[in-house]
Amino acid sequence: MATFTILNPDEINDSSDNEYDDYNDFIMYKDRPEWSDIVPLKQNDGHHLVVSISYQPQFEDTYNYFRAIMAREEISDRALQLTEDCIRFNPTNYTVWHYRRVLLQRLDKNLIDELNYIHRIILKNPKNYQVWEHEKFLLRKIREKIERNEFDDD
Repeated sequence: MATFTILNPDEINDSSDNEYDDYNDFIMYKDRPEWSDIVPLKQNDGHHLVVSISYQPQFEDTYNYFRAIMAREEISDRALQLTEDCIRFNPTNYTVWHYRRVLLQRLDKNLIDELNYIHRIILKNPKNYQVWEHEKFLLRKIREKIERNEFDDD
């Protein structure tokens, strides 16, 4: 029988509100050698733009690479890491959460680790509907694995 640990919310270190609040420590994806094979895909706001939104360069860079890997339907660990950076910049982006679920399933990732990861996000964003939906998805998948005796906590 598998054993696993779900973190107690009181034990989660949430002292840093957002790792990239000041953007100083962020390495742009365009400067990462492991991403040199990807052509970033800029946001298409259409021809008749009503309002122009000014994004931080780090945000724009991250989401340009996210759109590119989605267009390629890339399933990889680096794509999963990219979704984590996207979530740091915008934890309410439904498309990122959806793609993260696809990646978790296709890469057969440890769902308990993911549950612990999102609990940190929930503590910082308790009104974020997308993260609660993600938690429901994880709990459903964990239950299914337990019922089929397929749960592995490695």
